[in-house]
Amino acid sequence: MRVRTLRRQLEQIPGALIDIPPGEGRSGDEEGVVGSTVHSPDASTSLSDSTILDFGSLPDGETQDDDDAFDPVFEWSAAAEDAIRQLGSAADKMIRKSVEVDSGSDALGHYLSFHVRGAQWGATVKASGVAWLVRNHFSALPGNLLDHARLAFHAILQHELFHFATDVAVTQGELAQRQAWFAPAKAARIARGEPYSQREEKLANGWMLKAFKTALPAYRVNGKQAALKKCVWHQPPGYRDALSLKTDSWPRELHDLVYEYAKDAGCHDRNPLLWDASYDWPCQFSIWPRINWRNCAIHFVDDSARFGIPPGWLTFLTCLSTIEESPKFEKQLAEVPAPVRERWMHAKMGAMAHLSNGHQFKPWPKGGKDVWSMRVDLANRAHLLRDRTANRWIALEIGGHKAMGHG
Repeated sequence: MRVRTLRRQLEQIPGALIDIPPGEGRSGDEEGVVGSTVHSPDASTSLSDSTILDFGSLPDGETQDDDDAFDPVFEWSAAAEDAIRQLGSAADKMIRKSVEVDSGSDALGHYLSFHVRGAQWGATVKASGVAWLVRNHFSALPGNLLDHARLAFHAILQHELFHFATDVAVTQGELAQRQAWFAPAKAARIARGEPYSQREEKLANGWMLKAFKTALPAYRVNGKQAALKKCVWHQPPGYRDALSLKTDSWPRELHDLVYEYAKDAGCHDRNPLLWDASYDWPCQFSIWPRINWRNCAIHFVDDSARFGIPPGWLTFLTCLSTIEESPKFEKQLAEVPAPVRERWMHAKMGAMAHLSNGHQFKPWPKGGKDVWSMRVDLANRAHLLRDRTANRWIALEIGGHKAMGHG
């Protein structure tokens, strides 16, 4: 069910939604901040089986789930390496205090509930958070700076996606009982002087660690889990308690988290049957095998300018707006076997909907400036030119891996 549908239903429950004046929420519309939406569930169509690449037996340990995961294609500016080091240094003292004293992992990004009206809801990753995590915890890991940035983005996002999963689970209780839980529970915590739910932050960091450990092949870097655990160990109460979470304790912890919301809202005793063993609250979180990112708005906030760093050093490609075929490409396409032509159309349509890991989309400097490579199937690749002025992509050539210069 889409969030806009959930929100319409919540509108029928008195007190379920929180109204704030536009500009007061975490929308990114602040001085020195450039916000962009990396994924919008309301603006995009759901991916059907026809838009998800299926290569059969994939190499290098890849799986269909890997191809279906959220992994935007990162783009560096020419000064990216200098920017990430400078940003990490400039932001270090300010962010370190927030991470280790105030806000834990939520100092590196944040989640704004769809229960809030008047602000841009969703999971947000900050450029300063990526840079800080890279500089302070991932810089000694194998790989290059871009690999480290991808690791940081993934870790921050997974923490915030758990907050989204909690948002959805709490909403299920609200809709089932026709009672407001989220808004009054938030108000009760504020009245008690509690800035956050320690249980929820424990589980959000716990989920971040679980997702990080079992992430995509490109993220399986030696030492990354220990590096992230070290970051969590330095965080405030609740956040750092994720390190003591046991696998078999998750069902009870998820149950108790929803109960905490209902209790803070004063609704926990209205239906005792919700809290006995027969009601499967963990199922309402929908976090296994992974959280469905397609249902959550995902934003990237470039707050680099706050630290004296020019913004734009890190951007994303999540889909290819329009792909046109050059005369040379059309001629080559006509000469390949029919199954390869079908694979090309499959890959093309999929890339225009959502770039997945299966596309192996990456820059191809050998082809010239703004030329990229995309996998068509296990034996073939295509090269595409990015036409920035017309916001389009031009398919230049198609052929086997070796013939295309890929070894």
